Amino acid sequence: MTGINLLNAHYHAGDASIPVAYKLIEKTILYTDLKTKKVRRYAEQTKNEMMREMLMICCHNQLMFRYVLADSWFCSNDNMMFIRHDCNKHFLMAMKSNRKVSLSLDDKLQGRSQRIDTVDFSEDKPVQGWIAGVDFPVLLYRQVFKNKDEAQAFSIWFAAILTVMPRLSRQSTRNGGKSRSSIKR
Repeated sequence: MTGINLLNAHYHAGDASIPVAYKLIEKTILYTDLKTKKVRRYAEQTKNEMMREMLMICCHNQLMFRYVLADSWFCSNDNMMFIRHDCNKHFLMAMKSNRKVSLSLDDKLQGRSQRIDTVDFSEDKPVQGWIAGVDFPVLLYRQVFKNKDEAQAFSIWFAAILTVMPRLSRQSTRNGGKSRSSIKR
């Protein structure tokens, strides 16, 4: 196996950071890659499923936290909906530049969206938006930094807004007229 194959959750407060949950990623299922003809392995459970399971255990154990910080690997609609609705927590996640966002509730309801890398962040303020497939508004932030060769780069982060706007009903999200609960995952 290559890579670390360990998923962990840390509780961070002040200067302290302690692990509160972890999962070893066990790739027990063998398969043959048809293109390379090499034997490969995969896990029975995805890293996203493992992350949601760890968060549920943290909530069940009444760990006192308000925010979940995650990188873009965990920036899926299922994870955002789980953190917001099932855990009732805020989150801050990195976002890939090809994600779609609507900049108003009307745009969201009309199905109009744009790639996040085309949003105007010229005022260096957060921009409120709606991510495609998510039924609550978010705040979008752009972080500008210099990479190791001194070239300017940026990343986009977003956070759930809990009380600014009403949650869309499950029927009004654009998914072919089906409610979220009737869509096969």
